[in-house]
Formats: sequence, structure tokens, C-alpha cells
Amino acid sequence: MKKIIGLDIGTTNIKGELYDIEGKLIDSLSYPYNIYFDKNSHVEQDAKDWLEITVRILNYFFEKYKFIKTVGLSTQGGTIVPVDKDINPLRRAITWMDARAGSQKDSILRRISADKIYKITGWKLQSSLPLLQLCWIKENEKGIFDKTYKYMFVNDFIQNKLCGNGYVDYSNASITMLFDIVKKDWSEELLSITGIDKSKLSKTQKSDIIIGNFKNEKLSKNCIDISFSNSAHDQYCVALSSNILDNKILLSTGTSWAIFANTQKPYFNKYYYSPGVHILPDKYGLISVVPTGGSVFSWFLNNFFENEESKISFLKSTEEDAENILNIKDDCIFTPLFQGSFGPIWSDKIKGSFENLSFDITRINLFKAVLEGVAFQVKWILDSMTKLGLKIDSIKMIGGAAKSRLQCQILSDITGLPVYLPKNMKLNYACRGAAMLAAVSAKIYKDFNTVNEIFKEEELIIYPREEFKSYYSEKFNKYLRVVCKNLQM
Repeated sequence: MKKIIGLDIGTTNIKGELYDIEGKLIDSLSYPYNIYFDKNSHVEQDAKDWLEITVRILNYFFEKYKFIKTVGLSTQGGTIVPVDKDINPLRRAITWMDARAGSQKDSILRRISADKIYKITGWKLQSSLPLLQLCWIKENEKGIFDKTYKYMFVNDFIQNKLCGNGYVDYSNASITMLFDIVKKDWSEELLSITGIDKSKLSKTQKSDIIIGNFKNEKLSKNCIDISFSNSAHDQYCVALSSNILDNKILLSTGTSWAIFANTQKPYFNKYYYSPGVHILPDKYGLISVVPTGGSVFSWFLNNFFENEESKISFLKSTEEDAENILNIKDDCIFTPLFQGSFGPIWSDKIKGSFENLSFDITRINLFKAVLEGVAFQVKWILDSMTKLGLKIDSIKMIGGAAKSRLQCQILSDITGLPVYLPKNMKLNYACRGAAMLAAVSAKIYKDFNTVNEIFKEEELIIYPREEFKSYYSEKFNKYLRVVCKNLQM
């Protein structure tokens, strides 16, 4: 039976999964790699690690299994590496988490307005994406800037190394702040600001095409005639494999929580949520984040418990007593804005807080308030999206928080929406989406509707409790008042 590989080059791990053409997972492999945290908000990776581990994973599958027909690629977005003519890195890659280029903002804004940047790229001006990072390299590493043959991203670097050619797909290009998401091409105006032209970047192309066959000498000889699909940004791969329809929101939970909607057009908006070009034909995505969605959960556990054993014991007891905890009604409010607010109101000055503490508030109340606070922030974002004209009738929730009955029920109660959960919590949606993309690119399936039917997963549904509707409506209004008060401090 034909087989498909889905690869995901993430921020901390590189993963590979092997599927058959009926959508069944056959095997998987994963390796971590280093992130270099240096002074002054520098966060870098070694592009040679991406290549070495990707080759190791591919060779594992190529040597062990027959009838592999194609490979698809999901990658982190906005991580950039300058290379020479042999596609060898001239320095470590500057990642999407790197904030060194904040000092470049003022000089950029003297040449182009922040609003115009947003209307071209779909991104509010920020230091962690390549527009400002290229300006930083030009100013601070002139030798590297002059030597650079091309500036590459994770996807086209790997494609060139493994196939001898490559593209930047539209979804990954949409994460660079250099791409015109309406024209679907690099923005000449923004590139002129960085001092480079289009020849310094790979050509852009849609995701569902074949790049070519594998040619790297370090790969197994068994890779002959196996095709490599063009890539896609990991969040778009996750959306594809989650079977998100137009009225269903994807909520990916981890250290940060990402909110993703399929749209028919690029939704430029006053909230500065980020539209980008989708994998799906004639579709766009719309992304917002709660950057501390998961990290405040870890913060609470790390600061309210002495050791790992006590954390595990507490979490186990809360899930066992979920019914009683879910029925608690109090005025304790938590705001999870530890790194500022990224919508609907933008502010890097606002801080997180607990409000309305009293002697009858226990650790359980505080824990529940943390779960509620993140859900309130999600609701606030979803409410603002509906004001843009999006119709939202449900949430698909994946990631670590989807395993918590408490968090899922609280989210459903607060948003008033049914929450769909994967029955199989071990699914890797990025690898799965990359495999689905590859299968369509290689014409194993005729279109994305067909592959979605083949890879369709079983789901559980959590429904909002009617008896908590008025309680959470009132408490949400209190949450908004607390946020607005903190904005004025």
C-alpha cells in the first residue's frame, strides 16, 4: 500500500510521521534540537540541525518501509537564515522569537506607516519577524549582509538542501512581514526598505505542488522516485488536518494559545489580527493569540506548589473533583496578560492580576480563576471576530489544555459554544497536515475535500451549560472592567 510522510520542523523538535493512504498512522519519530538564547533578546537556531535531523528521520523511514510515494513539510514561520551560493548558512538562523530588532522600528516608520505595513502584510509591526530582522543584519552585520546570496526560511532551506531547488509557499511567506498577501508576491516596497531585492529571496508558490525528487547524497538510495511537496506554515497544516470548516474556530493550546479561522478573503481589521494565504485554494486564514494561554497555567503551578509531586497530586485531584469545582461561583477574577494584550486591545504595558480576593478564596478558587481568565480572553477575541462579520458556531480545541475536562467545560460555558475535542489526543496535527498536503500535491487524492474525508478523525463534544450562562455573562463583563482599569494604571 502507498505511504506518505509528514514532517514538522518546529521550534524545539523535528517530528516525522508515516501514514498509509487510508489515513492510518504507521510510525513516528521525533528529535529535539538546540535553541540558543543569547544576550539582548537574541534567540537563534542552527540551520544545520534542521538538515541533519530531517535527514536522520527520512532515512529511518526510507530504510524501514517500502512504497513511500511522497513527503510533505510543515515548518515554523518567520525564522530566517542568510546563505551563500552553496546554500550554506553564513550565521545561525534568527528565529521568530527573537526581539533584537526592536530598535529598527522608528527608522522603518519614518519611511512607511504601521497601518500600510499591516495592509500589505497582514501583520502589526513587530520586532520578531524578518522585515526588521533584515534591517538589523544590514546595520549590525554588514559583512554577512554583503556576502549573502539569499535569505532563506526553514522550508526553502530544507527543500534546496534535499532537492536542489525550492519555494517559499504562500502561507509561510505570509509570516515574514515581507509578503503582499493580496498580490501573493514579495512586496517591492518593503524589500526596498530592507535594502534587498526579490532575487535575494526564493520565489513564492502555492503549497500543493511538487518541488521535485530527493537528491541529497546523505539520503538513503531508497529515496529515488519519492517526491517532495512544497511546504506550509505549521499553523495552516494544523488547520488543514483539524478539518476546520468556515464557521468553526481552531484553538491550538500550548505555551501560547493560537486562534485560527478560515476566511473567504483577507480580513484586515482594527484589531490587527493577522490574515494570511491559506493552503486551501482561494482561502485565507485569520490568526490571533493569547500568548500566555498555557504559560500562566505553568506559572500558577510553579509558584503555588513546592515540588513536582505536589503539582501532579493537585491536578489529579482537581480532575477527579471536576464536577464540584465547575459548580463553584465566586467573584475572583484573573487576567492572563503577563506579556501584554495582543487583541482586541493592544498594549505592552498591561500586566496580569488577581482581583476580588477575600479570606474565603482558596487555592482551588485561584486555580479556577486562572482557567477562566484564559477563556475570557479567548471569548473577547472571538466576540471581536464576530464584529468583523465572521460567523462562529463552534470551537475545535487541540493541544495540552484539551486534555483537561475543567478547562474544556469552562471554555464552552464562557464562550457559549460547543467545543470539539480529538478522541485521540496523541495526534500530531502538523505532521498529519503535512502528509495530507503531500498526498494532494502528488495527486494521490484529487483535492482537499477528499483527503479530509479520508483523514477524518473521531471527536468528542463539550456543550455549554445553560445554567451558567448568566453567571459567566456577568463575570465576563467584570473581567473586561478589570482589564480596562489595568490599562489605565
